Amino acid sequence: MPRMNRADNRNFSFKQLLEISACTNCRICAEVCPAVSASSDGELSAIHRIKGLNRILKSRIGLFRKLLRGRGLSDEMLKHFSETVFRCTLCGNCQEICPVGIHLRDLWLSLRQDMVHSGFYPKKINRVRDNLEESHNVFAEDNEERADWVEDIREAPEHGYLRDKAEIVYFTGCVAAYFPLAQKIPIALVQILDRSGVDFTLLGEDEWCCGFPLFGAGLGDHFQQFVAHVGAVRRDVAKRAALVKPRASKYSGAPEGKLARRAEPMVEWRISEGLTPYEESLAWMEARVAAILAGEAEECVWLLEHPALYTAGTSARAEDLVEPDRLPVHVAGRGGEYTYH
Repeated sequence: MPRMNRADNRNFSFKQLLEISACTNCRICAEVCPAVSASSDGELSAIHRIKGLNRILKSRIGLFRKLLRGRGLSDEMLKHFSETVFRCTLCGNCQEICPVGIHLRDLWLSLRQDMVHSGFYPKKINRVRDNLEESHNVFAEDNEERADWVEDIREAPEHGYLRDKAEIVYFTGCVAAYFPLAQKIPIALVQILDRSGVDFTLLGEDEWCCGFPLFGAGLGDHFQQFVAHVGAVRRDVAKRAALVKPRASKYSGAPEGKLARRAEPMVEWRISEGLTPYEESLAWMEARVAAILAGEAEECVWLLEHPALYTAGTSARAEDLVEPDRLPVHVAGRGGEYTYH
């Protein structure tokens, strides 16, 4: 595995670098982390990872590198930090609870790739890469047996749901194809599709892993070949793709179909220079919220500065302002009294 120069933050987007600084250290993420609860180890929490990541990023910047001389992360510390990074389950609880809306799950994926590029990662991850490159599934099983679970269906058709052309391709995924308990899922679904008259096909040995295990393990450099294969097979065989676990589509542009789960919406970022009138920004945001609720727009983060003012909540009293003419006062629909902005 090639080792990247540590003085390189290209594994993180500008938005991610900006979001990291928004952490308020509230520690709520630690309270909802299942890894922390199961192990009683606070180092597995999101707040610990963000603190460690901040230290790593600063150590790569010339000025901070000089200031942190002798206090940066040693190889031993990076190795230990990497272990906490890869013990995260990627459940997303921390992201759901984050009061400032940091996209933590994507941040952890970028952090894992950074750890791999730096050479600090569990070496067993290489086995995931090797299995996928050699057998095209995470278990190193014979890929010709990917559709063998069909044999467990009572009165299975002779064609085994393997057709040359169909309206829909059903990607079963590695776990559903090979893990006995999980095979109940595709067995039930193909019977539902069959009895509903849906024109679908399996791919058998032509189905490869979607590639997400590589992405989740920080091996994104090896990811695109699997995405390209999924897209090519889908175009050759069917008009739509039905995926058991279409997580990879969010990160790759892989095709989604009629029965596939919709990828999480993108978030637009806007940055305004100078001062933006408060009334103008408020009207724009109210219109945007209405459009989001109507399904006509995605979420948006808008970084702006408006002139100084007071907002008055529903409990605000005019006599509470010592200098009522000093700044404009805008009535807000929130609770509380006066707030200076």
